[in-house]
Amino acid sequence: MKLVIKGFEIQNLMVVIILSLVFLSVIFWFGLKLSKITSELENKTNELKLLKEKFDQLNNNYVSLNSSYYDLIERIRPYFKLNTERQLGIFSIKNKTNISFLEIPLTVEDQVTKLKFYIVEPSEKELMILNDINKVRREHNLTILRLNKAVSFVARSHSKDMAERSYFDHETLEGITFQQRLANNSLYYLYAGENIAMLDIDFLNETVNNWMQSPGHRATILNDDWDEVGVGVFCIYNGTYCYVTADFINTYMEKLNVDLQPNYVSFLYLFDPNTDIGFPQPIKVRIKFVSTNALKFYIVSSKQDFKDYVNIGSKRYVEYIGEVSTLDREVTVYKGYGIMLENDNTDTVYYNITIKYLSV
Repeated sequence: MKLVIKGFEIQNLMVVIILSLVFLSVIFWFGLKLSKITSELENKTNELKLLKEKFDQLNNNYVSLNSSYYDLIERIRPYFKLNTERQLGIFSIKNKTNISFLEIPLTVEDQVTKLKFYIVEPSEKELMILNDINKVRREHNLTILRLNKAVSFVARSHSKDMAERSYFDHETLEGITFQQRLANNSLYYLYAGENIAMLDIDFLNETVNNWMQSPGHRATILNDDWDEVGVGVFCIYNGTYCYVTADFINTYMEKLNVDLQPNYVSFLYLFDPNTDIGFPQPIKVRIKFVSTNALKFYIVSSKQDFKDYVNIGSKRYVEYIGEVSTLDREVTVYKGYGIMLENDNTDTVYYNITIKYLSV
């Protein structure tokens, strides 16, 4: 009986020892996990401190600004570009949580040109910034900008790319400019400008006000050439910090009170090949024309067609619209296409013409 009891006692002791070892192993495992979590929290805290230090070095606490303005008619000559140094390594891609307004972009296809545009609907944050931009422009007696959802897709995509890949610049890490990003979304324009900002969510409503304190950004916002804009906001770290991009474009050309003497011919590009940075084609334009007397109106495929008619009398054209004194018409054009006007009257004719480049 004693041996049985003893064996029973020994058996119980072994069970206790095994359970104790299991318990200690679990405690040790939890200890390692807790240590790892603590280490990650310390790293995150240090990262946020670094971010705060970066912000404190900028012009205004919690805001970083950048601006560029390019004139395609001047062959992409920079007008101004401020604070363009890249700020790399501010963020780590790990542990970023995006709470921005996200949706699957819609694709719109033009049935005539077959061009495809990616578009997005604006978020409340983006509409707030758009309204602030137009409020400032209204105060300065400037035209109100129309929201272009295809431009907004480009703007939001850039904000997202900057946030997720830890940089702050008009060019992507691959060197893709904002002009190319616009063209990549089938957008044609004559001028384009861009403002960007990186700021604390609590200061998001001060984005436009902060831009207005910087000469470069102010000039972009108050440029009267613009007629359309797209705004993109992307926030990270549970919405704590936001990247903002505003892309401004000019999509129309206007010539007023132009004179054309008797027996003279004039030429105007519809798609200037000298300003092409990879624009899609064909593109759709709307032509509005008014003159004091009827002029012969041609669509030609190149400026050479115009020169050949002037120099050797060889008349080549894509379409002869006719003798018109008023015109309001959409036309699909390719690179190099232009308008040729001929005055067969005995008097000088004066005309106004507006060319609007259409997207969505």
